[in-house]
Amino acid sequence: MAILPPNFEVDRFQVVLSATDDGEDQRVRFAGVADLGDAKTCVGARVLAPEDELSPEDEPEGPEAWIGLTAIDEAFGVLGTVRSVEEGPAQALLVIEREGREVLVPAVEPILVDVDEAAVHLACPPGLLDL
Repeated sequence: MAILPPNFEVDRFQVVLSATDDGEDQRVRFAGVADLGDAKTCVGARVLAPEDELSPEDEPEGPEAWIGLTAIDEAFGVLGTVRSVEEGPAQALLVIEREGREVLVPAVEPILVDVDEAAVHLACPPGLLDL
């Protein structure tokens, strides 16, 4: 696993000893992070792992898992493909490629209606897709 952005107070390549997710917080314990001081240098960092090292239970959940799905709006039909997810201060934003441009759609109720294995179903308010 690699910790990004690099913080040279700890080794940026780490072995994960444990990981927990209680629905509100996620915690990861690394072999090379020995105390609270070291751990504070990692707060807010992203952890990257080679895909072939992940097990099925490590599959992303929530908005990150929606990348590559088709975005379908109740009124407009197929909007395009979810290209990425941007974490905003209030909510995640789906970056959807639509007709050669990017559209940002908040991933919140009542806009986000449902997600299945093939598509993200939306109910965009009038004007949102024109921004």
